[in-house]
Amino acid sequence: MFLLIPLLGLPVFFRENTFRRTSYALTIYIAGLALICLYQTGRILINIFTGYPGEVSFFDWMNQHDPSFFSLGFSIFEHPTYLALKLNWAIIVLIFFHGMTVLKKKYTIPVIILFCSALIFAASKAGLIILVTILMISLFRTLRKGIHSTVISAGLITIMIVFTIFLSLRINRIDMYFTEVKSRLVIENPDLKNIDQRTREWYSAFQIIRQQPLSGTGFAKAEEKLVEEYVKNGFNDEALLRLNAHNQFLEAQMTFGIAGTVTLFLMLFLPLFFRSRMISPQPVIALISLTICFLLIESMFNRQWGIMFFLLFINLLALKLKE
Repeated sequence: MFLLIPLLGLPVFFRENTFRRTSYALTIYIAGLALICLYQTGRILINIFTGYPGEVSFFDWMNQHDPSFFSLGFSIFEHPTYLALKLNWAIIVLIFFHGMTVLKKKYTIPVIILFCSALIFAASKAGLIILVTILMISLFRTLRKGIHSTVISAGLITIMIVFTIFLSLRINRIDMYFTEVKSRLVIENPDLKNIDQRTREWYSAFQIIRQQPLSGTGFAKAEEKLVEEYVKNGFNDEALLRLNAHNQFLEAQMTFGIAGTVTLFLMLFLPLFFRSRMISPQPVIALISLTICFLLIESMFNRQWGIMFFLLFINLLALKLKE
């Protein structure tokens, strides 16, 4: 469905009034996301305060009720990975492009803390890794400004990084994931295709690509071919759940062949090629970089959540050209 973006995006968003109000669109997006996070976080906190018995370790009790508080238990409106994409984009806008919004600066830090908290509860591994990367880039940029004006900012960012890492690793599903991956890597001659769910999916998709490198399987057959490959390699859980490739680049090549890969690359990189004609190219570069990170671990454009996110912001930002 990502092929529809360049076809439907222009007539929907190519309007002069849309570009004049980019700052309002970004601010409304952040405000709406903040309301959703307040509701979801508030719901979880109420459940914690009313349910925590007090006789056991708080983190142990939280992990015993992991499905209720983290991941799908927290993100009740959409898949946690897609929520993580939206939250990370909002944090990038607030930290690096705050001038493109009409949000007052005094609200920026509380909103960023709210979004970071939501990312921890969403427990998306990729989302948390990207969040820490964003905060580290922000810390580096802050330190470059000079020690006298950045002590408080650098200290606050450092605290956020430490707390994000510490709290993330206390979540049972994340701790178990890294423990399992580590145990499979430290053995002699590890089976790299069977490190975790993602490697099994990528390996199976790559095998299908090797069989049909030019034309691909076609949309109708992609899922069945992938299930057959899972069964062939003994990846029974993936076959039972009929999981996709969880990598948009592999998904495009596997399904549509060379044409799909070329189209996907053009869609992502043409805006970068024409960035010199844009009024504000930096947000476009940030948006595409963030999108590519998520496309590497998720078939984001297989669902409307990912399609509509990219469709909205790439047209809102990348089509605003210089006179």
